Amino acid sequence: MVATVYAYEPSEQEIQNSILEYLTLKGYTCWRQNSAGIYSEKLGRFRKQSKYAVNGISDIIVLSEGKAYFIEVKRERGKQSEDQTLFQKFVERAGCEYLLARCLADVQEAGF
Repeated sequence: MVATVYAYEPSEQEIQNSILEYLTLKGYTCWRQNSAGIYSEKLGRFRKQSKYAVNGISDIIVLSEGKAYFIEVKRERGKQSEDQTLFQKFVERAGCEYLLARCLADVQEAGF
């Protein structure tokens, strides 16, 4: 009989939280950018986002020494949506930094 070993894979929220806690402890100005719609019980549906909302915006935004960094968090097998890929191109064209992070180590290896 062969024993089956299951590896725990953290959720994107757990990965985001570990990254935000790490960046905060290192003294970075950072925040979680929530881009999900907000459900209104009164309306019985999701509220319409502002016409100025940015589709595909990264999960975490970091400001440091006059630069902006955008971190998109995905699980090991997660893939960027089309909007997220377009946002990445927008960020890079603007001369800012974009990082696709699958774990805290990715952020550390990027120099944070």
